[in-house]
Amino acid sequence: MRWLFAFLFLKILATTLWLFKVVLDVGGAWDNLGASFDTLTIYVLNFFILKDGLLQKEKQPEKKYQKSTLSQTQMNGILQKLTKEMEKYKPYLNPKLTLKILAESINVTPHHLSQVLNEQLNKTYYEWIAVYRVKAAKEIMLSKEKAHYKLEEIGKLAGFNSRSVFYKAFKKLEGCSPTQFKEKMNESRE
Repeated sequence: MRWLFAFLFLKILATTLWLFKVVLDVGGAWDNLGASFDTLTIYVLNFFILKDGLLQKEKQPEKKYQKSTLSQTQMNGILQKLTKEMEKYKPYLNPKLTLKILAESINVTPHHLSQVLNEQLNKTYYEWIAVYRVKAAKEIMLSKEKAHYKLEEIGKLAGFNSRSVFYKAFKKLEGCSPTQFKEKMNESRE
């Protein structure tokens, strides 16, 4: 909005000069001065528009959890409770597990749990839970008793609710598909 005030100021000044010229009837010398002043007004106006728009530094995005009341100590405590919960009860094996259900199981709000995952582990809930599920799927594939299971069964046992989500998460985390991983395991057993 500063450019608008600058423009208005310059236009008022130009109008004042024009009135001064008309009242004093000073002749043609003022025509060049008036044209120069109008050109200056246009340049100043463009400068402010560009400065406020294109040249202005990008504003830093607001920190996602800027208004959070969680301290670093509290976040570490939540992370410890979460790790214990995951290791002891393996809730990730439930395909219907949600952030809300998991948060309730460790007595924190879903918002706080999400904050801990985002800020402490740099992962979303889905990225983080996929790590546990892929690890579980690999353990099933490496198990001799369950080596005959089909990949779809393995995905379900590991907590994935669909084959496509299982394959996508596995490939992202392991760099190969579950099929390729299972084939490598079978080759190494022979």
